[in-house]
Amino acid sequence: MTIPNLNDITNENTGQSWIETGKVFLEHGFSIIAVGNNKRPLFSWKEYQTKKATLEEIEKWISMDSFAGFAIVTGKISNLFVLDIDNGADTSNLDIPDTVSVETGSGGKHYYFRYPNGIELGNSGGFRKKMDTRGEGGYVIAPPALHPNGNTYKWICGLDTEIAEVPKWLLDELQENKSTLADWAKSDILNGVGESMRNESATKVVGMLLTKFPKDEWEEKVWPLVQGWNQNNTPPLSEDELRTTYESIAKREMGKRVDDGKVRNIHGFEISLEEMSTIKAKKGDFAYHMRVDRKKVNIALYKDNKHVMRDYFSLDSNKARTTFANATKVTDEEKEVVKEDLMLLAGVVEDINKEILRSKKDVKEKKLSKEDKELAESLLISNTLLNDILKMIKRTGVAGEERNILVHYLVFTSRITEDPLSVVVKGESSVGKSYGVSKVMTLFPRDAYVDITDATAQSFYYAPSGHFAHKIIVIFEKHGGEKADYSIRTLQSEKKLKIQVTVKDPQTGEFGTQEHEIEGPAGFITTTTEAVIHSENETRNISIYPDESTAQTEKTFEITDAKYRGISGLTKKELKPWRNMQRLLKPYDVLIPYVEELRTSFPKKPVRVRRDYGKLLALIAVIALLHQKQREIKVIGETEYLIATLVDFHIAKVLLEETLQKTIYAIPPKSLEIIEAVKELTGDVSVRDVANKLDWDYDTVKKWFDPAYQKGFFVRTEENKGSIAAKYKLADKEPQMRAILPDTEYLYEANPKWLGEQKIYDPVTGEVFEFEGSSDEPME
Repeated sequence: MTIPNLNDITNENTGQSWIETGKVFLEHGFSIIAVGNNKRPLFSWKEYQTKKATLEEIEKWISMDSFAGFAIVTGKISNLFVLDIDNGADTSNLDIPDTVSVETGSGGKHYYFRYPNGIELGNSGGFRKKMDTRGEGGYVIAPPALHPNGNTYKWICGLDTEIAEVPKWLLDELQENKSTLADWAKSDILNGVGESMRNESATKVVGMLLTKFPKDEWEEKVWPLVQGWNQNNTPPLSEDELRTTYESIAKREMGKRVDDGKVRNIHGFEISLEEMSTIKAKKGDFAYHMRVDRKKVNIALYKDNKHVMRDYFSLDSNKARTTFANATKVTDEEKEVVKEDLMLLAGVVEDINKEILRSKKDVKEKKLSKEDKELAESLLISNTLLNDILKMIKRTGVAGEERNILVHYLVFTSRITEDPLSVVVKGESSVGKSYGVSKVMTLFPRDAYVDITDATAQSFYYAPSGHFAHKIIVIFEKHGGEKADYSIRTLQSEKKLKIQVTVKDPQTGEFGTQEHEIEGPAGFITTTTEAVIHSENETRNISIYPDESTAQTEKTFEITDAKYRGISGLTKKELKPWRNMQRLLKPYDVLIPYVEELRTSFPKKPVRVRRDYGKLLALIAVIALLHQKQREIKVIGETEYLIATLVDFHIAKVLLEETLQKTIYAIPPKSLEIIEAVKELTGDVSVRDVANKLDWDYDTVKKWFDPAYQKGFFVRTEENKGSIAAKYKLADKEPQMRAILPDTEYLYEANPKWLGEQKIYDPVTGEVFEFEGSSDEPME
């Protein structure tokens, strides 16, 4: 049976066409359920793991307002097992037979296989990097359903293709990993749990959410979120039972908020502070006694008042948390509880540290003294301000990387605007991607940024009101979860993030949706070892690359051994004026008088330049805001505008020209090195040949070779055949690295008033220039 027109069905064509689609799936023996545009089922779907829907049920689903398509229930009911491969996964060595396959809305692939007889296969999350499977207890979105990013799922090989058996290599790997349905059910409490875990999990979820919101928002925001979470459970708790749990926890939380402050409820734990650095946290049968030492904790675990385990580690490390939990002498189920508790305790420690900081220094509403304000203002009027800042950052322990460091600084400064900038730092492990960012952060007030260790969708959806507004969100070693990617780019482009939660009207019994909104705007700084990130995220970020040269390595050695040579870093007293300087900045609107000249000269292709042009203008505006004590203010109507000068453009050109070349032409530095290396080799080459030439490891070369190949700089001359590697040769295409931005002198000659009384300076060297006619001479 063929299905030639299933891909043509859209959400605007939801009537008879969707019914016909449902019939096709039923005729192929599939059990189906309805999903919304968040890829979640619109109802409890456990029964459809053992029975198939009727046409009457399907017609009812289609009439739901949130209906976005069908999902196929995997496992025995549909005789279906699915391999889910995310976009960007390494599939070079996978032997996948011809079978029914789907392109997902995010560019990934679903491969359909017949469910094997005599083997129990559940859902396996991440058995390989960016690869999952769906079996018993799972489902996959089916074409032409709508993805959250607006794209539709499409057939690659339709249902007229014979569904193949599960490849032996896949079965072997799954058996080795021993992935089970039980593991999946425990993986994330917020994704819903089974019947046996509902009450305990409800207590945790309610407790967590109540601590995140002020009391006057509990009924409006927390209760709908709890109802939405409950709909993910199989089966959901009854409305009465859920409400009883909610009110019980709310009453307890109220009690904690009106007591003497010695015992509080934070993230579901009963917290007591005996000393500023000692925290006692109790939940259920477990108690944790923690002594905080900077970023690590000395933690002792007690069960029923008996000591179980003690260790010293970072709560931010998933590996360390897992090692600690696995070493405890408790049941396997209790070890999972300990793992989850430790993850939540990281947030507890962070919240308490913030509270202690506020109580000791009153930084939340702190007003600068006259002396502090005058000192900060004196920094802002320097005619080489950004170079002064660079010198301070270097004194914190940074060598080289001048342009990257200053871009980071300006991104953090952009938080005060309505269009904050975002950066993704790409490079190999241990190259120092996070180090430079962390040093720049020391020159900013703590409320300028939010540091997230692991980015998930829940990191954003369950944040308290205003948590991310006008802040830079720092995500070190981002691994690119699809849901987190979607949250990031939505918060970047829409300046807010919304979640639709399904709730039940207590009077009518009907299900509807309520909206939970996270306010922005917010910018992002992320670090990754991946050569290419999601295309939609790529164009929203400035991509920068750390210096991986031997010379830079020598510079880092000097920083590392500095303390052994009697060289100390900056004190808090020395950093204080620079943090105060940031507190003085006001978020003016900015006028760029030479913007038409920039628009005329900026490249018109590829399409991504539409966003790159906006980044350039935003960077110029941020530079002007940083120099606001030196810029003219003009009132138009009732709005005050800061007037950008050519100084601001020149700084942007120095910092961004090379980066724009790399991002617009999409050729990372290491990919360029590979192209140049192949030019020196004779004949067709394999990736291994290039690795030997450059003396790099194979995986590094493969990662950076792929972008060059995908951009057409290489042609494959021989396919990969078993143990014989594929061969490549250079294509008749040279990397284009022409200038993106006009010369500063050209703009000055067009209109000297755009410079005014200011002096051009180089932010990296600090050199000051004065234009005279068609030449510029360094000033002493």
